[in-house]
Amino acid sequence: MEGEVELACDGLQALRHVSRMEVVTEAKAPQFDLLAATRSVCRKCPVTLKFRHVKGHQDDNFYADLDEWASLNIEMDDGAKEHWLRSKDARTRQQYIFGEPWPFWVAGRKVTKEVPEIIVDHIDGMTIREYWESKKRFGNGSIQEVHWGAVGKAMESAGRARRHWVVKQASGFCATGKMMQRWNQRKTAKCPRCAVAVEDELHVWMCKGEGVETVWEESIQKLGQWMLKQKTLPNLAAIICDRLSAWRNQAGPTVTVSPFLGLRGTVHAQDQVGWRALLEGCPVQGWAEVQQRYFEWINNRRSGERWLVALIQKLWEVAWDMWDHRNKVLHDKDNTLLSEQRQSEIAEEFAVGSASVTQEAKILFRPGLEAILAGSEAMQTAWLVRIRRARTRFKERQEEDQLGFRAERQAMAGWLRGSSSR
Repeated sequence: MEGEVELACDGLQALRHVSRMEVVTEAKAPQFDLLAATRSVCRKCPVTLKFRHVKGHQDDNFYADLDEWASLNIEMDDGAKEHWLRSKDARTRQQYIFGEPWPFWVAGRKVTKEVPEIIVDHIDGMTIREYWESKKRFGNGSIQEVHWGAVGKAMESAGRARRHWVVKQASGFCATGKMMQRWNQRKTAKCPRCAVAVEDELHVWMCKGEGVETVWEESIQKLGQWMLKQKTLPNLAAIICDRLSAWRNQAGPTVTVSPFLGLRGTVHAQDQVGWRALLEGCPVQGWAEVQQRYFEWINNRRSGERWLVALIQKLWEVAWDMWDHRNKVLHDKDNTLLSEQRQSEIAEEFAVGSASVTQEAKILFRPGLEAILAGSEAMQTAWLVRIRRARTRFKERQEEDQLGFRAERQAMAGWLRGSSSR
């Protein structure tokens, strides 16, 4: 059979995927069952297929001049909507799509994307969730109340370094004082900012050391400004900033929750799960829905779901600011301790003196102790390296000299023993 058929679609990405019939459909691709089925049917089709993209929603402009393809696309959209309205309540579960290689079901639901991740979650997810709930990781709430879909999207769009840090911090495996002592990297678990005996992942945010409060307030202020810029429900933005600070300061909230539809229930649910969970990027289910209603109320076409994904990333920035401040304080103190240790070692070398260094290295002592200590960090480090090498070389030469005379002494002793026997 010969011939040619032209297929049109207003979904550009869908059209691109379907038209690449030689590509194997990946099991992690969205709607991979439909893509695989469509590609399979297209490959078996005995006629030549051409594909055309038609811009959608052209009828939104009442005065638009619509060509034949635009008119057909509008007709198809209307027909699809009518079919949906007629069948949405009475429809039966579709077990198989014609052309689909194989259907895949987990717990009574058909899997249409991200098959590897869903398999892993089905096998290990329950065990992990039970573990964290046994640790009261989500307070008096349930792990099921968290909007994991938004969390997953936020993780996908974050950089690798940020994803690694979020996981390590949330699980308590960041390089805090507690973990560094456990790994034998530090002698104590003290906080570098306030010197509390044990610094764990929670203390990084709760610390009351010098300068910490300023960093927190500035980060929360930036978060609030960002939310308002994103057209966030004003009372919602104020509540998030207020409750996070109240949680950190172990105080009661000061902002009253407005009766906006769904907001009170969402705030209560977050109260149960915990505001630490929110700071770590685990919001409850209701936030996106509340913000979506607000967007619709102000005639804004933004998505509450996308707003929530962006909010999670901003919350990670607040958490990171606290961690970054902690590290700067730690490394400043480390540098001070290293400087003191280096200068002490230089003083010890001067106390030992130049008698045990090679002749060519004695000149290194000529500037004097005060001049060396007044030098730069790099110069002091280089001076110590050269002195230590000179002492090592001096010791090696002594050992070489002793080995040289040893042979002569052994020969002389042998000769004397021979003379006495005669």
